[in-house]
Amino acid sequence: MKRKVIGLLLGSLLFNYVFWGESLGINLFLFSLFLTLFAVPFRLVKTDRHVQVLALGALLTGFSVLFIHSTMSVVIHILSMVLLITFANQAGREILKSIWYAIPTLVHNLLLIPKNMRDGINHSQPEGIPAKGLLRFLKLSVFPLIVVAVFFILFRVANPIFYDFSTDFLDYVGAYLEHLYEVLSFPRIFFFLSGFTLVFWALYSQHSEKFAELESRMKNIIERIRPNRPKPVSTSQATTSSHPKHSFIALKNENRTARIMMVLVNLLLVAVNLIDIIWGWFGLEYKGDFDLTAYVHEGTYILIFSILLSMSLILYFYRRNQNFYPFQNQLKPLTYLWILQNAVLVISVAIRNLQYIHYYGLAYKRIGVFVFLTLVLFGLYTLVLKVKDRKSAYYLIRWNSWSIYAAFIAISLFNWDGIILRHNLKLAYPQNLDIEFLVSLSDKTLPLLDQNRQILDIENWQQPNNNFHYQLESRIQDFKERYESESWLSWNYQDMRAYHHFGAQTYH
Repeated sequence: MKRKVIGLLLGSLLFNYVFWGESLGINLFLFSLFLTLFAVPFRLVKTDRHVQVLALGALLTGFSVLFIHSTMSVVIHILSMVLLITFANQAGREILKSIWYAIPTLVHNLLLIPKNMRDGINHSQPEGIPAKGLLRFLKLSVFPLIVVAVFFILFRVANPIFYDFSTDFLDYVGAYLEHLYEVLSFPRIFFFLSGFTLVFWALYSQHSEKFAELESRMKNIIERIRPNRPKPVSTSQATTSSHPKHSFIALKNENRTARIMMVLVNLLLVAVNLIDIIWGWFGLEYKGDFDLTAYVHEGTYILIFSILLSMSLILYFYRRNQNFYPFQNQLKPLTYLWILQNAVLVISVAIRNLQYIHYYGLAYKRIGVFVFLTLVLFGLYTLVLKVKDRKSAYYLIRWNSWSIYAAFIAISLFNWDGIILRHNLKLAYPQNLDIEFLVSLSDKTLPLLDQNRQILDIENWQQPNNNFHYQLESRIQDFKERYESESWLSWNYQDMRAYHHFGAQTYH
């Protein structure tokens, strides 16, 4: 408990020191390291694989904040730290296994912060001070100060030399109090309390077992639910539709519906995939005689919706006892074919995206499409495992949520702004360049933009009246002023590199 109190005090002061008036950089890495040392027991890092994965993710994204310094790296690093502390606080009781259940646990712990603070204050509140003790304190402290103040005023009036010395002293005290007022201003106090609350959550999170207990009842493998057999009844009371028979007939009818649907949709997908392969994969050549943007954007959205709908239907037709239907093997080959054809659809979407990038260049959403398609392929793979090994929906949610986290970690390790700018500078169709977008990229791209100023002279058909040279100059000046106004706490490699590029140059 004493260690947590020390950690709370030091963490609040550290938060106030490293973040006030600074940009995120090495300060975020140092603060995360502090929280890890005080909030994550080392034994969990050695034994709990979920904590190990999250600790590795936090470390990788922490270095990414220092050397890549993208918004994505900052966001994913903060997410990694939040999940790491949530899993660490839960370990030792009902253990969390998936991000899906960690998120509501986190929200629950955040909502409990006021209650935990109130309980902490109540437990640490001292006994009441007797009235005599209060009078004694006032007599020994306040009364002498009043007497000293009265004599101080008298001596200032009576002695000119003392007046001069006391004036200098009062000016010094006044300047100090003015500085103290700036330090203790309302924004600074609010900032300190925000840091205090954050550190309090990390160190004193209540161990909410509700969602972990709920997760502990989830199974990776679907278990057969056997209906209760009805009690024997007389012949006169018996009916032809007893519960077990009715349940079997329901499974049979649903299985038959699924097979019919699978056959029809597979035939439809064969036609769609053949068209895409023949015309889209190998036969597309953009000549300006059709709307490539609509072809890529609208077609991609529809195909993605089709893939997600297909995955949902498979989950529906392979739920509960349907997995144990005696003739399920007749449905499985059709399902595998459907999954395979959805994978072909994924490839078609990827090719459309590549074609659009070839003509119009890279952008965040186009990179996001590739990330999403990679996750869909992993999701289709887990669907195959579900059908083959009777895996549960919980299994799919657990592994796919971890795959999403891993994908975020991976994309946060790349300097996408630099990749986008370098690719677009070599675009085969420069008339399609979105120069306004390129000039709006993060500060780490300023040196590269400065080295390729000729692109700003290309007439931008979207915004012909924009002065992109002026925008670039203004951004360079703002960046230099910001960098020079911050301390080493905001350090990151990309800003340092950009500043050194402009350090020996003069702009007018």
